[in-house]
Amino acid sequence: MAASTRAAARVAVFIDGDAMTPDRTGFRVDWKRLREREIAAHPEDITTFSWHGVEYMKNDYGQNRPLIDFLSGNGYRVRPTQADLDAAGAIQKARQHVMVTLAVHTMLAVRAGVQEVVLWAGDGVMVPVVTACQDCGASVTIIGAGAWCSNALKAAADNFVDVTSLRGEISVRPVEAVG
Repeated sequence: MAASTRAAARVAVFIDGDAMTPDRTGFRVDWKRLREREIAAHPEDITTFSWHGVEYMKNDYGQNRPLIDFLSGNGYRVRPTQADLDAAGAIQKARQHVMVTLAVHTMLAVRAGVQEVVLWAGDGVMVPVVTACQDCGASVTIIGAGAWCSNALKAAADNFVDVTSLRGEISVRPVEAVG
């Protein structure tokens, strides 16, 4: 059998952590299962697996620090932006920073030769990033939470997947009662 001459597509996966919260998706994401799903969908092709989000600080403690530590220990490149819950406007400013870093790292990946971007997001501010990726020759799949995902972002993407259709693959499994 002849070896395949098709070069593997280089894929980068970027996640806007705040777009994948239970209030947006309707379920709790099992981050380990999500990563396993992406690896199965793109075996040996993933060059970047990155989570961007806000680290909500209260009294010098990151309330979602356990999640950030878990992601770091399970193959994610984690890029948190801290926001003091007690400071007026801090969360909005942190979200803006997250969107900028997400955009910059996405474009750096495309510049480095990524041919496919899988973007778990929903904010319409990402439309110019999608367009820029496409202008550079990369295809973009948006995975977003249906009604919470910008219609303009869905339209700009090469492919759109409603995260609710992946619930069975990536949601936290209920603990079965021992009886």
